[in-house]
Amino acid sequence: MTSEWKRRANVPRMPTSIASMTTPGSTEDFDDGGLKDDDVHDMLPPTPGLSAHSAPREGGYSMVAVVRTSAPVSPVKHKVKPTAQRLKHQAPPLASPHKVKKEIKDDNFGLDHVNPDAAQSSTAGIPLFARSQWVAKGLPTFQHYLLASHTPFGEEFGKNHLFVQIVQECIDAAYPGNTYIAQENDAIFTKAISRITDRRSKIGRSGVSYMQSILGPMSPAQRIKYVKWGLNILGPLFYSTPIPEDCRVTDRSHPDFPKLSGFGETEAYKTVFHAAVGDVLEKSQGLWGRALVGAFVMSGASVCGHLLRLACAQYLPAPSCTSYVGKRTVHQARQDH
Repeated sequence: MTSEWKRRANVPRMPTSIASMTTPGSTEDFDDGGLKDDDVHDMLPPTPGLSAHSAPREGGYSMVAVVRTSAPVSPVKHKVKPTAQRLKHQAPPLASPHKVKKEIKDDNFGLDHVNPDAAQSSTAGIPLFARSQWVAKGLPTFQHYLLASHTPFGEEFGKNHLFVQIVQECIDAAYPGNTYIAQENDAIFTKAISRITDRRSKIGRSGVSYMQSILGPMSPAQRIKYVKWGLNILGPLFYSTPIPEDCRVTDRSHPDFPKLSGFGETEAYKTVFHAAVGDVLEKSQGLWGRALVGAFVMSGASVCGHLLRLACAQYLPAPSCTSYVGKRTVHQARQDH
């Protein structure tokens, strides 16, 4: 039916492209997810392979108005001509103009919900030399610095003089030849520290969402067992072939100690790590490479941090995990120590 009225309505389609500002892994706004230094285990993560992500595609939709005349035909005294016969037997419109408009709108993949002022609001206060390329170059360069850092929770990513040096390095990389001198609490400093915090928060939320999807279908008893197993550094969150859940051998030099493989190759890491990186490497102007140790560490901290909160009964996801499960988790953990 859609192709039929498109053929009948002799009106050109005018595409309207609306760039999505909220794609996964994008460089836009997020809120606090609560990752802390305590969530990070002492480990030396390997460098994970990272496939290039494609840039967000543009999508659009067309609003088509069908215009038809309803002027009455003047009566004639002679025989009806063949052309009039064709008009008489012409099929009626398949839909009214209002219905056609609604049908097109429903096929726009949700792009009409994008706020067109999002890009402008994200660069408010940024100096003119950096404003036009802030989303395309400036912000991804800052985020690349964080993702490649070996200390992503370090004090250098706070509101202090250490971050001033990071700001200067990133701005010089993103905007060669600029004369900007970074200062604490200026517009670029404030915007950059805010977005660094947002990126860490996004990674934290990704880990929480993933673990909720895993724990949600489980029974209370199964959740308790999985939380204990998942908090093991040799467990299923870190190794694709982890230590068995019922393994009692703790000495790695023991001949019966199980063989582990696939560190960092679990579904949890793949999901959270790629959400952490997004399209940053494609847009960044920095020379910090593709060894994103910081992204790897933050991904592990996010999934383990959620289980730690469950084990300590300080964080309870609703409604999949009740307070009863949290109390039982703490009770079970105390019995094991």
